Amino acid sequence: MIPTLIVLLCLGLILGHRNPVLAGGLSKPTLRAVPSNVVTIGKEVTLLCEGPLDAQEYHFYKEGNPDSQVPTAHEDTEKKDKIFISSIKTHDAGQYRCYYKSPDGTSEHSDPLKLVVTGVYYKPTLSVLPNPVVAVGGSVTLSCTSNQRYNGFILIKDEQFSSSMDSQYVYDGLSPANF
Repeated sequence: MIPTLIVLLCLGLILGHRNPVLAGGLSKPTLRAVPSNVVTIGKEVTLLCEGPLDAQEYHFYKEGNPDSQVPTAHEDTEKKDKIFISSIKTHDAGQYRCYYKSPDGTSEHSDPLKLVVTGVYYKPTLSVLPNPVVAVGGSVTLSCTSNQRYNGFILIKDEQFSSSMDSQYVYDGLSPANF
């Protein structure tokens, strides 16, 4: 009885290892932007989709635009593929996803990547409230204000995306957002 159980267990492990569909589905790829998902208009960005070595074809798409699917083939020695945008435009902003195809089928879609294009409008004003001098452990509010109507603001810390917030239009013509 025990040798039969061991043989069946080994057979199950081999089948499960060779065929991810039997083991619960293909793994989800990882999508990232290099150097960052926050890009100044006119600059370049590379979207990288990373999956397993047996991935044969990657597909990138922008959410809300079914015609934007871009199939790409990659080197057999790599487990990723990329799309290079040499001069980003405002219409490139949005949510992107990717997936791959392998001999075992089609993977789940990646988590969404929000590509943000900056530098389209004049620079806003950043203020520290109530005072720029803060005691250790104290709290502050960073207020971003513009005299143009923005849909939202992005707070960047050390060249990296920190958070975003929708602006509130005020009657005096200003559009502030408080972080």
